[in-house]
Amino acid sequence: MRLLRGEMIYVESNVHVLEIHGSSLCWSVKMKLDDLMESLPVQFVRIHQSFVVNLDYVTAFTGHQMELAGGVKIPVSRARYGQAKERFWEYLRDKV
Repeated sequence: MRLLRGEMIYVESNVHVLEIHGSSLCWSVKMKLDDLMESLPVQFVRIHQSFVVNLDYVTAFTGHQMELAGGVKIPVSRARYGQAKERFWEYLRDKV
């Protein structure tokens, strides 16, 4: 089965094993999150050392977490909060 980028909701990294979460499936891939980030389009943003989210699936950004379709809540680290917030607002402006 081939995974399309648009199907990716978020990615979680755990010691060079990435868990790529889609709407109905989860895939595991052995690689670095930095390497994956180089190949992803602009709607993907790194919000934590261990998490990347697809802004197409963000339903809320409150406090220091993003809520995704399906109710999954992902923490936004303090170090990445400013950039995540800026990218989220840019994304919303571009969609309007």
